[in-house]
Amino acid sequence: MPICDHPPLLSPIKIAVTGLRGVPATWGGVEHHCENLYSRLAERGYDITIYARNYYVPNDITKYKGLKIKRLPTLNLKYTDALLHTFFAVIHNSLYKSGYCSYPWDRPLLL
Repeated sequence: MPICDHPPLLSPIKIAVTGLRGVPATWGGVEHHCENLYSRLAERGYDITIYARNYYVPNDITKYKGLKIKRLPTLNLKYTDALLHTFFAVIHNSLYKSGYCSYPWDRPLLL
């Protein structure tokens, strides 16, 4: 049930989300938070694209709870995983205009 009633958006606001492993969330606080927050925004008419890491989300999942899932490659190593994935997501978003970039945590901002 929505928290408040409002008219639907005339043209949906596009939001691209990077900095998380992906959805559906199987572990991690950031993933659960983003799944809950962005699926609720999608219910309200926002156009949400989640940039997911290719090893975290199965190949057959392209949509989940109203969210578009875009899988991108990364090196699944301790020190390069988040940095490379965020870099690729920002480049992809710049080229394909997926929406305003949202970073649910501060580490990718070091780019």
